[in-house]
Amino acid sequence: MDFPGFDAVAVGFILFVALREAGLWLRRLRAPRGPGRDPLEA
Repeated sequence: MDFPGFDAVAVGFILFVALREAGLWLRRLRAPRGPGRDPLEA
């Protein structure tokens, strides 16, 4: 795995996953408490 561009793809993928997880975490924090507050956890 030592060809040009692999590092950029890996870093981009890691950043994409990190931002997606952070967005889900923040949305879960802002969601009101109660049953069924997050449809992604169903």
